[in-house]
Amino acid sequence: MEEGDAVICSVSHAEVVGKWLGRGVTEADVRTAWRNLPVEIVAFGADAAHGAARLRPVTRRPALSLGERCRLAFAANCEAATIVTADRAWKKVQGFDIAVVR
Repeated sequence: MEEGDAVICSVSHAEVVGKWLGRGVTEADVRTAWRNLPVEIVAFGADAAHGAARLRPVTRRPALSLGERCRLAFAANCEAATIVTADRAWKKVQGFDIAVVR
């Protein structure tokens, strides 16, 4: 992966697609939008799942969901990854490079 490349794990991809569909975007439009984004969708595997499970005790404050722990575990396996989120609660998470966008 080159510097500046964007990746998203399949768990996060499912969450984003679900939100778009829930807001009335058609599946065809969602698929078109993803095809036009310079983002690689990467499978979330067993190692990342174990990583997410290990994060449970240390992410009770702030209370992070399973999906959020999955994103952290996935990022931990990506070299020099910056996690981009709009959730301000993530500012309290230690040990990760996190950019809060609003």
